[in-house]
Amino acid sequence: MAATAPAAGAADACYDGKASYDVRGFWMPEGREWFGKTSSRCRDINIWPNATNYARICFYRSDASLLYCQDGTKKAEAGKWTVLAFNVQDSQLFKINFPSSDPDTRHTGAFAA
Repeated sequence: MAATAPAAGAADACYDGKASYDVRGFWMPEGREWFGKTSSRCRDINIWPNATNYARICFYRSDASLLYCQDGTKKAEAGKWTVLAFNVQDSQLFKINFPSSDPDTRHTGAFAA
C-alpha cells in the first residue's frame, strides 16, 4: 500500500505554525536547555532550509535527557519542505541536528512540528 500525502488543509495548518531558525553549529535550537516541541497542528517534523543540507532529529524525554537520535540523515533541499520525522506524538521534545565538519556553519530556514 502506498503512502499518501496529508490533505492540503492539514499541511496548511501545520505550516501556518512554522517558526524560523538562524543558528550556528550542529543543533537547532541552540543551547542545552532549548528544545523544539511538537504540537497538535502537525503529525510530522518538517524543515524548510534556505540552503540544501543534511539533517536528522534527536528526541528527548520530558526531563531533557536524550531518548535517541535518528540513525541517518535526510537531504533537505533549499526552498522545499522536507519531513524529517513521521507520526510524532504531540508535545515531544526534539532538536534538529545538522551534521557538519565546521561548528561555525550557519543554518537558516523554518520548521513546523
